[in-house]
This record gives sequence, C-alpha cells and structure tokens, in this order.
Amino acid sequence: MSRTPPATSPTMARPRNPPEIVDLAEQPGHHIRRLQQIAVAVFLHEAADSGITPVQYAALQTVANQPEVDQRTLAALAGLDTSTLGSVIDRLEARGLIERRASASDRRVRLLRLTPAGRRTLDGLIPAMRRAQRRILAPLPAAQQREFMRMLKALVAGNNELSRAPAQPAAPGVHAEAEAKELSSSAGGERAGSRGWLRRSWGGPGGPGPREIEVEVERHRGPGPDGARGLRLHRGGPAAG
Repeated sequence: MSRTPPATSPTMARPRNPPEIVDLAEQPGHHIRRLQQIAVAVFLHEAADSGITPVQYAALQTVANQPEVDQRTLAALAGLDTSTLGSVIDRLEARGLIERRASASDRRVRLLRLTPAGRRTLDGLIPAMRRAQRRILAPLPAAQQREFMRMLKALVAGNNELSRAPAQPAAPGVHAEAEAKELSSSAGGERAGSRGWLRRSWGGPGGPGPREIEVEVERHRGPGPDGARGLRLHRGGPAAG
C-alpha cells in the first residue's frame, strides 16, 4: 500500500535568499575606525617619552587655550564625555600637570589651569603632536591633505549632535590666535616684518551662527605683545563676505 507523500509547506517551498555579503572595505565607518587606530598608534609612538595619551593631550591643550575653564566646559570643548574626562583630569593632576581651584563665584565649581610643569610638558609635546599629524596625512599630496581636512571637519560638524559627547565650538579668538601662531611658526624662514592675514569661519550646529574673523599676523624679532616670539596679532572684527 503506497503512502501519499506529505504536502509541502508553502513556507518550506520558498527558496532561501542567499545571505548578503557586505564588503567592509566599502564602509566609511570601517575606515574611520581604522584611521582612528592608526592616529592613536602614531601619536603614542611620537610622544612616547612624555607618557601622554591623545586624550590627555586634548585636555592639556584645551586648558592651555582657555585657562580657568571648568571641567564641564572643558568636556564640551574637547568633545569628551564627562566620565572619561574626570579620570583623565585625576591622572594629570596626580602627575602635577593640572591644578584645580574653586571658582570665586561658585565654590562648587572647580576651575582648571596648567601648572608650570604642565606648561613645560605641553610645550615639549607639541612638536611630537605635529610630527604625528604630518605622518598621518603623509600619504596624501598637500592639496589633498587640505581637501581631506575640509571634508573631515564637515563630517564631524554635520554629525556632532549624534556623538555621545557633542563638542562645543571654542570662542573665535582662541582659534584665530592658535592658527596665527601656527602660521608664524610654519613660516619661520620669512623675513621679519612680513605680514599676512588669516580668515577663518566659526560656528555651526548649536553655536552662535557662522561668522568670520580676520587676524593680521606680523612677524618680527623678539616677543610680541601677546607673549609669542615672532608674532604680533592685529584682530579685526567680523570679516566681510
């Protein structure tokens, strides 16, 4: 006596779709993660003698740029979450590189500033940091380096609010002075008394709105009025256009 084969379930009869194959090499997030690994490795190699990590450098540099900053503002400026920053500041304070003091207006708020040892450490670290940045960008020609940085900044600014620690733009004057000093140091071969202009835009999501400031840089011999050797700043107001 023959048996009738069981009816095939419609679900079972459907052919299975082959699993999707995703090429990691085509995913921007994969390359960003890899580049971050490379950036950390290069920084640690160049700054090995200092014992400073990239996150610690970011904290030191931000405090140097804005002395007497409170910890919450520092976290926003450096794009660090407050829990991570707390342990970073503890380690820097234990090494005698940063000191905290109570705010005169609110004793609950602790203000941060570099100690003399912190200033010396940062001054010695900046050349290593610059070497690291040059090594990271070295595979690109100079024009592509500038374009890469422009697009990288646009991606970070456009996605800032998605971060677990959204960054807050620093005051325009801080960026202008820092960039003017960089221009002066990178053009050390130019004659004393030569002048140049920097024009930079600041602002963005959550900020006060885009604006431009022009800073005139005059190279000269000896310390300038801002204390920087070979540099005199003439700040203008918001630039036209």
